[in-house]
Amino acid sequence: MDLKKIYGAVVRRERVAKGVSIEALAHDAGLSYSYFDSMELGKRNPSLRVIFAVADALGVEADQMVREVAQQLAAQPDEKASARR
Repeated sequence: MDLKKIYGAVVRRERVAKGVSIEALAHDAGLSYSYFDSMELGKRNPSLRVIFAVADALGVEADQMVREVAQQLAAQPDEKASARR
């Protein structure tokens, strides 16, 4: 899974855990529904401004979300090493 998809999955999990709709969270973060939906699906590469706005709208720290993304990325098998075998 690539970085955008991992971030989108982290956002979606936090949003669903808090019981917030895409529409409401997108509004609170100052984003359009279509942008937010695409971001959750891993089709957007959000800017730092967007990452902070989403974290704020979710009521979590941006560094917490980025740390989780980094942990999931690090836990993935190294695709380049696998391709060499």
